[in-house]
Amino acid sequence: MATRRLKANKIQEAIQKAQRVGEAEERVTIDGCSIVLRSLQPAEFQSVLKEIEDLEEVDYMNGYRFGHLCRSIIEINGESLREFDFIEVEVEEEVEGEKKLKTVALERHKFVLDYVLSSWSREAIDAAFRKFNDVIDKAEALAVEGV
Repeated sequence: MATRRLKANKIQEAIQKAQRVGEAEERVTIDGCSIVLRSLQPAEFQSVLKEIEDLEEVDYMNGYRFGHLCRSIIEINGESLREFDFIEVEVEEEVEGEKKLKTVALERHKFVLDYVLSSWSREAIDAAFRKFNDVIDKAEALAVEGV
């Protein structure tokens, strides 16, 4: 009996659609700052859990919220971060007693955490996390729609 094979590139469009099942986005404004939140992929949820596994109590809760939010934010005040895995920033570095600027590439979620969320109030983080949960609810509804 002959072995039959199918090349993935022949069904690539179908695969791409299947990979986006259950994705949702929602634009929200928090204290005048417009952001777009999206649902996360399973690997992103796992990354958050791995990052916070050794934390306790309040640190765990904060890490959980920040970890999900920094991966969920894909647009800030109209500037899309969707297509970028890394964001380049300039950091000051001391070399031989002299301060110089050095360009460093940060993962998108790390950039959002360090350069956006770290400056937000607890109340703004709480509001954003509530909206993130709304996005998850929306994604779940989309995933089962028509089943």
